[in-house]
Amino acid sequence: MDGCLPLANGVDCMFSLSPWPNGKPRSIEAFPWPSPTLPEKYKVANPRDYRRRDQVPLLIYGIECSTQEIMRYAKKYKLGPEEFWDSDNKLHVACVIEDVIRRLNKRTRYKIHFRFPVSRSGWTGVFGIYSNHRFVEEEMTEEEEEVDVFNILNEELGTIGRPPMWHWDAGNHWDPWYS
Repeated sequence: MDGCLPLANGVDCMFSLSPWPNGKPRSIEAFPWPSPTLPEKYKVANPRDYRRRDQVPLLIYGIECSTQEIMRYAKKYKLGPEEFWDSDNKLHVACVIEDVIRRLNKRTRYKIHFRFPVSRSGWTGVFGIYSNHRFVEEEMTEEEEEVDVFNILNEELGTIGRPPMWHWDAGNHWDPWYS
């Protein structure tokens, strides 16, 4: 059975929940993400172990960002179509995000990922540096490197002081409460 859970700012997020507990969805407020730490049960030690990857939902480690912050960044560096720079429509993020990511990759000298999180606080996206599916492969060798990348991201995006967290990817087909 498919369900639709209301999120912040009136946005709905689809989940495939089969079946919902007691015939109805749980509140998004009960959702345990974002989280500063990654529980062991969500780690995929070998990214080539496709069977394990199919059993574990996708989580991304990164910094949350609002539509306004993304569009302010696009406007500041003239990225994407000019007519969308002053928009607060989440759909317009798609028109500028490729250019934003390209610039962030150059600034951090690291491959940045952009994902849509399940969020009860209204965040549009997460700029992340790795996922739990490729954690071992992508994890930075030095903690200072990770701190440097997130410091650059925070500085670039105007999100100073926002800590990186593990986020549930909204594209998951997993039931977040039973994983």
